[in-house]
Amino acid sequence: MDALRMILENSSLIFVVLIFGALAGLISERSGVTNIGIEGMMTIGALIFAVFAKGVGASWGNWSQIIALLCAGLVGVLFASLHAFAAVTLKADQIISGVAINILAAAIALFVVQLPGNNGFIAFNTIYTLPKIGSGEFFNIYLLIAVVTIVIIGLALKYTKWGLRHIATGENPNAADAAGINVIKRRYAAVLLSGFLAAMAGAVFTMYASGTFRAVVNGNGFLAIAILIFGQWRVPLITIGAALFAIVETTGARISYQTGVSSWVVTNKELFNTLPFVISLLVLVFTSKWSKAPKALGVPFNKSKR
Repeated sequence: MDALRMILENSSLIFVVLIFGALAGLISERSGVTNIGIEGMMTIGALIFAVFAKGVGASWGNWSQIIALLCAGLVGVLFASLHAFAAVTLKADQIISGVAINILAAAIALFVVQLPGNNGFIAFNTIYTLPKIGSGEFFNIYLLIAVVTIVIIGLALKYTKWGLRHIATGENPNAADAAGINVIKRRYAAVLLSGFLAAMAGAVFTMYASGTFRAVVNGNGFLAIAILIFGQWRVPLITIGAALFAIVETTGARISYQTGVSSWVVTNKELFNTLPFVISLLVLVFTSKWSKAPKALGVPFNKSKR
């Protein structure tokens, strides 16, 4: 029971990471802009969160984490604007633009953590506690924010005029344009909001990694994209997918540290860390035929084709 409780408690943080990353992809891709750069935006968010938290520490109590989270999100917006400019304004290949974002973010993060005094990582004081709701670490402020975000985005996309217009830009942008919807403006806003959510995902990942940033987010950005595809671009399915993959990832990461496991498990513990990615690959193979991606996903908007 103790092992199960530990897995659930650790799963709550990685769930937040994955759901924020998947929702970031959802917002962008529902508008018609492919966002492969989730990993890079998460990396930048994790970097900003770590730098801010290291500099400020616990001087503002638990609010230090919330402010650091918001700062990470705002920098993520600025970083996402590069992808928005390339994909929407320049009509560049959106896959290549996303890959470029990932490479640029990795380079910036690696440069910062290798500055004199960092020794290849940024660690900050995590002695201040997460604000808690109820007992145990399963219920924390990040999980609360994630749940509220899920509800807001889910309801907004399905029941509001904003949501219907947002979806229209990803399904048939020319028809949306004919109806008076500013497709360019909406796609820009979608990518920027995507950057905000992805950066917050990276920030929470830093907390999951015990307050240590090593210039990577361990591929969770790509895993979030896999969850997005697994969830068929639908909020309820994405939420279920994020929860399942969070449990799998936590189980794989923690199993080798449990007492009583065989020496083979301890020796090959890295093998268990690949479980989420192997499972995501298998899931994508078996669900690809039922893909319900937005019809105009990855297609630059051309007003003359109306």
